[in-house]
This record gives sequence, C-alpha cells and structure tokens, in this order.
Amino acid sequence: MSGNRILVSPDELEKVAKQFKAASDQNQQASTKLSQTVSAMNSQWDGMTSERFFHDFEDSKKKMKQYTQLLEQVSTELKQIAQRFRQADNVR
Repeated sequence: MSGNRILVSPDELEKVAKQFKAASDQNQQASTKLSQTVSAMNSQWDGMTSERFFHDFEDSKKKMKQYTQLLEQVSTELKQIAQRFRQADNVR
C-alpha cells in the first residue's frame, strides 16, 4: 500500500499511550480496592450463596487483570509505533 500517508504524529500517539497507561493504572487500583472490600466481607458471610459469589468474583478478578494487561499492552504498542515513526522521520 505505498502512497499511504501517516497523518498522526508520534507525539499524539504517545499522548494516547499515556491515556491507556492511566486507564490501566486506574483499573488496577479499582480492582485492588474491590478485592479488599470483598475480602473483608468474606468473614461475615457464609453459605452456598456466598461460596458462589466468591467463586464468581475470583473469575471476575482474572478478567479484570486481563483487561488491565490489555490496556498496558496497547500503551506499550503505541509507544513503540511512535518510536518507529520518529526513526523513520530521521532516516528521510
């Protein structure tokens, strides 16, 4: 696909990368806080319903962690793309 032009600047890519990183950090903090809250509730709740809830919450924690990691990966990828764009500009 020669002839395509890149209209986004490396600075803009890095700005968006920072937003993804911030979202990852915020998601991690929220996940940690929720885990602490649910953990504190665990000692006050017994029975089948609580077992099912805590089991489901453990599954949800895994998904929250995956989401956090995906946000981090997007941030890293955008930074790498910005770096490649800068290198390509320096070659010209």
